Parts: sequence; structure tokens; C-alpha cells
Amino acid sequence: LEFVGAVTDVTAAKQAEAELRHREAELLEAQRLSHTGSWKHDIASGRVIVSPEVYRIFGVRPDEVQSNTEFWLNRNHPEDAKRIQELFEKSEIQKTDYEADYRIVLPDGAVKHLHAIGHPIVNEKGDLVEFVGTVMDVTAAKQAEEKIRQSESELRQILELAPQHVYVLGPDPDRTLLYANQAALDYLGLTFEEWRTPY
Repeated sequence: LEFVGAVTDVTAAKQAEAELRHREAELLEAQRLSHTGSWKHDIASGRVIVSPEVYRIFGVRPDEVQSNTEFWLNRNHPEDAKRIQELFEKSEIQKTDYEADYRIVLPDGAVKHLHAIGHPIVNEKGDLVEFVGTVMDVTAAKQAEEKIRQSESELRQILELAPQHVYVLGPDPDRTLLYANQAALDYLGLTFEEWRTPY
């Protein structure tokens, strides 16, 4: 005899969904550009959920089972593994933030330097329910720092072996004595510490 029904305007909900998807896409792109991934460790299930950038940072293949903490901790560099595992466990037990620099080893043997931050999430009873955090690939910055250190070391060796007297003073007005090479110190008959001591 008849059909009855209702029509609901869902425009606002659809617009909100589209805006949410747009913001999620922006966040993922920002993570990709900054080499920063995010992760979440659900305490009850033990499951670890990560953003796509974490997969790229850790060199994870699609077929690898990576939903538990052991998988991620096993990628830690042997020299850093114990320190990072103890830090992570201590933070979960004490429900405290942590921040750490460490290295990981990829399946192909490549080493990456990471900077990680973790934060506990507790329920209304104060029980830890999950741990969330970020991990940033800082390998390029660490390599640049190492090149600078190496260049400084090479320059210092050149200056030490130079037959000329080389002095480095700080800016005005105090003109702090910063450096004198060995030729200058030998000429003056002083140690570096003696040379830096004001008269």
C-alpha cells in the first residue's frame, strides 16, 4: 500500500570524515618528510601499532610479524640493546616518560641512529593502559656530526704540526685564551694550562 521512511542529512558527518582523512594524510606526510614515526604499545594485549614511517625507518618487510615489542627490541644494536630494554621496562613499571638515543641494525647490516620519546597513558585508577611515543631517524645528523669531529681532529693535527705559532683568542672584550699550538707553547716554555692562566 505504501512505503514509509526517513531521510537524514549526513553532510556534516561526511565533511568531518573527509576532514579527518585529510588531516591524517597531512600527518603521515609530515612524518615521512621529518623521518619521524609514531607508535603505541597496548599493555593488555602486548600489541604494538606503528605508523608507516616506522616501517620505513626499521626496514620492515610486509611479511614480517612485527606486532610485539620483542620484534622491535631485537633490531636494537647489540651495544645499545640492554640499556634501551631496561629503560623501556623501567618507564613502563614506573609510568614515567623517557627519551633516548640509540642505534638499530637493519636486516642488511646497515646501522641507523634513532632518537625516541615515550609517554605512559594511565586510566582513571592510575593503571598503565598503553605507552605511546615517537621515533626519529637522526642518522644523517649523526653522520654530519662525525664528519665535523673528524674535520676538527684533522685540523687540530695540522695546527699541532705547523712550524708557525698559532693562537686562538675569544671575542672582545675579554679575549679569552682558547688555543695555542705546540710550536707556540714550546717557544714560550709553557704548558697549555699555564698559558691559559692569566697573569
